[in-house]
Amino acid sequence: MQIKRAGWLGFAIALFAGCVSIPPPSTSDGRAITSGFQDKVRQDGELNTIVLGIGDAVPRDRGFRCPVVMNGKMWSDLTRPQQKRVLEKLGTHLQESLYAVQPAKPRNIVTLELYDDLRRLFGFLMAGGVDDGFTYHADR
Repeated sequence: MQIKRAGWLGFAIALFAGCVSIPPPSTSDGRAITSGFQDKVRQDGELNTIVLGIGDAVPRDRGFRCPVVMNGKMWSDLTRPQQKRVLEKLGTHLQESLYAVQPAKPRNIVTLELYDDLRRLFGFLMAGGVDDGFTYHADR
């Protein structure tokens, strides 16, 4: 598992410099990724309490966009290391769901948009792409 905190720039450079054609996203892949990701989050005791809802992975450009609503109070009560652990668990579950649907490289990029329970965007997590890692950023 490769974890990077490079942000959007790292994915953009890898995408354009890699000269690898990422397949166009399909609605059926999006449904399968959503289903697998929801199951994994429900089975995770820690994530099941902080994640309030997961929207559909909708095809967008060369990947998918998926909104995730989290309990804002619980999130803000976590320490930085605990928040990092939650984001890494989300990233791992997202990667596993993506790999189950798209086992061969290159894979589409799936972007989780992280919202609090007041529907304010506070972060993102991206998985897949040509470098096949995941990256994230979230405000405290």
